[in-house]
Amino acid sequence: MGDFCENKKVGEKVRAYIDRYIDFDSQLIALSPYSIYDAKELCSLLNKNGTETMLLLYCDTDEKPYEYTEEFIGYDVCAEDYYTSVLGMDYLTMSSEEIQYMDDEFTNDFPFFENISDEVRSEYANQLNEYGLFDNIDTAGEIEEYCNWLAAQYDDIFEGLGNFKTVKMFIVK
Repeated sequence: MGDFCENKKVGEKVRAYIDRYIDFDSQLIALSPYSIYDAKELCSLLNKNGTETMLLLYCDTDEKPYEYTEEFIGYDVCAEDYYTSVLGMDYLTMSSEEIQYMDDEFTNDFPFFENISDEVRSEYANQLNEYGLFDNIDTAGEIEEYCNWLAAQYDDIFEGLGNFKTVKMFIVK
């Protein structure tokens, strides 16, 4: 919950949102008109208090987007927890020097870098849009396939998570 919990009003609203909408087993938010409305209100409150936020919605590629989605922004590749994202971890945009000096917490993910060259990573990084996502579903599918192959080869990579899949990402306004 970070710094915004220091502001009592904001912190209470964040905790209430978490208690009301988040399924603690899956760590996913129950999607409904109420959760969307309350999330929009929470984003507005956070923005007023100096924390830049936007409401993102993702869905499987074969799902119809939720009725309140307004702008498709690209494809991400997420593990089964929907939190672990190779794009979100910036694995495709890291330089060789950054990889060499990574913190020990990432050492289990080194097979990702050992099995994909700088040139190939750079080619994929050049295909990311302004949101750091892929515009092309086939490109996202290649990364999905690679991550699932890695998860099958190395038990500890991606903190033991697997079952990567391509998801559509939207901004809710």
